[in-house]
Amino acid sequence: MIVLRRGDKGTFVALLQERLNFHGHYLGQDGDFGRKTERVLRDFQFSWNLEVDGVCGDRSWGCLLQSKSLSKGGVFVKRRAPEILGERLDLVKGGSVDGIGLCKVAIRDLGREENPWGRNKGNEISHLVQGTCITGVESIEFSEYKRHWGIGNKKFFPPWCAIAVSSWMAEYFEASDWGDIPFGNWFGGVTQTMKWGDRHVGGLRRREEIGDCLPGELFVMPRSGSGSDGDDGDGAKIRGGHIGIVMWDDGDRVQTIEGNTQNGVRTRSRLKSSLWGIVNWELVIREEGWE
Repeated sequence: MIVLRRGDKGTFVALLQERLNFHGHYLGQDGDFGRKTERVLRDFQFSWNLEVDGVCGDRSWGCLLQSKSLSKGGVFVKRRAPEILGERLDLVKGGSVDGIGLCKVAIRDLGREENPWGRNKGNEISHLVQGTCITGVESIEFSEYKRHWGIGNKKFFPPWCAIAVSSWMAEYFEASDWGDIPFGNWFGGVTQTMKWGDRHVGGLRRREEIGDCLPGELFVMPRSGSGSDGDDGDGAKIRGGHIGIVMWDDGDRVQTIEGNTQNGVRTRSRLKSSLWGIVNWELVIREEGWE
């Protein structure tokens, strides 16, 4: 979720205050992150054995959103959060129609999870891992991605962060074939995506040249520390990377929407210094004359 600190104002702050009230730390809901909100948040962090810094980041949100043992926020995440994030995206300066549109397609899936956890599949995410909008397949008996690429062990589903990005692109562009999305195929690998971007000047900005980021750009990072799953269910450990979509720039961080993070579709605040780089797919397709 969004990183909040003293001095911030708006809908997300009001939501923070609402969740603090839910957990019995009472204060007004005025949408102003002032001294009292910071103090109450510190009390909450102390009671949950979190780092007591008065800043509401991913770990604090994860605890704040708990309700009746639903660790990811249940109905709130699946209904209200996408609406709030969509409103926030509309305020981002410099974002393109396609970049913001891709983000909005992805946030519709926020909170959807694997079932069972750790198996890279489930009814809630079947349209992502199976590329349903193109393949038409909803069943999760065999991996359509592996079938597409001629990979064995189709009963075991591979990590799906990059697969989801391709599926979101297909949904946004209303593609009828994988050749109709910017990648030109059903990408499912981080290295594959980086090499594709690196074919053009500016298509892949590596860590030291990331700079300002725009909605819809793709971030790539090491799997370690990303919260992404680490195997495809058959015991074969995956040591590749992790990928997702940038929603907006936040100084030394980017706010993201991504799949295969803690077994579901999540938002995260990622330090730019933790990334391998940024893939600007819109620049690449302009260079290629893609329409």
